[in-house]
Amino acid sequence: MTPRLTPATVLTVGRMVLALPIAWSITANAQWVAVGLLLLATATDFLDGYLARARNEVTALGATLDPIADKLIAVAVLLSLAAVGTLEGVHLLAALAILLRETLVSGLRESASALGGLPVTALAKVKTTAQFVAFILLCAGPSTIGLGLLWVAAALTLYTGAQYLIRWWASQS
Repeated sequence: MTPRLTPATVLTVGRMVLALPIAWSITANAQWVAVGLLLLATATDFLDGYLARARNEVTALGATLDPIADKLIAVAVLLSLAAVGTLEGVHLLAALAILLRETLVSGLRESASALGGLPVTALAKVKTTAQFVAFILLCAGPSTIGLGLLWVAAALTLYTGAQYLIRWWASQS
């Protein structure tokens, strides 16, 4: 059976495609292009969920791809910001915490998929918002506020990662 491509899922796939141009724009020193693309990615992240719920078109494919799209953007931005020196020193630990958690949660979701999955929590949505706002601020230019928000996002990332791990562990019983 072919998965149904709803308008919301098309937006999600579009967000996935944005990861590479975002990375290119950061590394090509085109910060305002990166900011624009990140704003577009943020808008589509909100819009795809809204459309899926409003049109009653929530699909397994969309639910699977949505967090993957967020992770692709996070990986592209964090690696690119590290490559150009915006993230360095101790701030690389915040980036690493985010990347490690995203990998862990992806594995946990895959493992739990046969048992009904691990749905996204409200706090994880706050974490994603904090990440995207930090990414936008850091792409606009290195700032104390952007770095501070990245650390807030990293703390939320670790906390929500622990929540997912606990929920996964409980689902295995």
